[in-house]
Amino acid sequence: MVNEAIVAPVGDRAACRVDQSSGAAEAVAGCIGKRSCLQRLDSGRMRLDSRLRVPDELIRAVLFDFDGTLFDSEYLHHEAWLEAVEPWGVTVGWEDYKRNLVGISDTRACEFFLELAGRPRTPEAIQSGRERKHSVYRRRSVQELVPHPSVATWIRDNCERVPLGVVSSSAIPDVVPILERQGLADCMRFIICAEHVERLKPDPLPYLLAFEKLQAACKISDPGDCLVFEDSSTGVQAARAAGMTVHVLTKPGDLPSALEEWSARIGELVDR
Repeated sequence: MVNEAIVAPVGDRAACRVDQSSGAAEAVAGCIGKRSCLQRLDSGRMRLDSRLRVPDELIRAVLFDFDGTLFDSEYLHHEAWLEAVEPWGVTVGWEDYKRNLVGISDTRACEFFLELAGRPRTPEAIQSGRERKHSVYRRRSVQELVPHPSVATWIRDNCERVPLGVVSSSAIPDVVPILERQGLADCMRFIICAEHVERLKPDPLPYLLAFEKLQAACKISDPGDCLVFEDSSTGVQAARAAGMTVHVLTKPGDLPSALEEWSARIGELVDR
């Protein structure tokens, strides 16, 4: 099983809500804008501006987005959606999918397809579409999705010296079984999924929850000491709003070089 991998479900309000009077919220409020290491590109994506890095400051925790970052899973989400919405007579090409649907919840994606098909966005239609998509994706993902070998090695080699975590807007069954099959779940201090928070990215709540857990378990007091790897504009927005340091990937294949680039600044957390 995972080291505290599945945090309390959303029904446990005390476990999933970040108290605005808490030290976590205060620390975040004091840090937002402190490390504005990003510049907006014309495409709407964000990239790290290396000129703004502070070489003397160490990274004390590393957080990974799941889809499109830790795993090259977006193609599979796309194919699963195409199969799921085929009865509605609609299709979306890869470029349109990336532009409109990467980084959003399955509910919002289903609403997008229903609107495209000219169908009412009823709860029943949304549930039906989501269930068809989940059936396809979950059947294939455990078998098809693998991390880059060097990324898996880096995680296993470093999980004892620096806290690692996954912060995703995807559901637990779309994340945890894949990490478990690849032997990476036990390397994570926690895995935060859609069921664990009331609001998903681009809201900062998933990353605020991650920082709250790091603050309590690892005595990390500054969210800027947490390095986040993200690939979507919604994820970048969420991590930035939580005051964290963000490295934006244009594709999952960039993660190995990004980890190598940051390794010198990822310091061992002595007080464990």
